[in-house]
Amino acid sequence: MMNQNNLTQSQSNQQMLKSLTSNGLGAFSYGIFQYGISFMLLHATHSPLSF
Repeated sequence: MMNQNNLTQSQSNQQMLKSLTSNGLGAFSYGIFQYGISFMLLHATHSPLSF
């Protein structure tokens, strides 16, 4: 039985690029979400210490 799970170098590079892009976008989106939540907390408490 032949092993059909081998990737070519090009396919491997594409998978790495997809992984890095996904990770980068996820981190960026989380940062924006956290920033927005911080402003909502600042608005609700009127205290810059909680920001």
